[in-house]
Amino acid sequence: TIWSPPRGGLVEQAIEGAEPPANSPARRLVQMRELARRFRASSYKDDGAPNELSLMPQPLFRYQDNAQGIVDGALFAFAEGNDAEALLLIEATTGDRITHAAVLARTVS
Repeated sequence: TIWSPPRGGLVEQAIEGAEPPANSPARRLVQMRELARRFRASSYKDDGAPNELSLMPQPLFRYQDNAQGIVDGALFAFAEGNDAEALLLIEATTGDRITHAAVLARTVS
């Protein structure tokens, strides 16, 4: 799919089939890495040929915010070489139930 969002801003979506977040931070990181591997991102060259981007295995940033109901969060990058082209945010959140959610955003215009 070519990046052409109908509106700006970030749209959080639940990750279907994700296990509930683990109790330990180390295990949650393993879970978030496994969930990140479910996603794919590609860039397109001038001739329209797709170029699949590589998921960087180490998150760029990791955080939590108990006041906002975020148990754990990680920001992953899809890159071409060392250049991040797209970002994937995965959060373990609380609410009606503890769950994982994801947001995808591109880094360049």
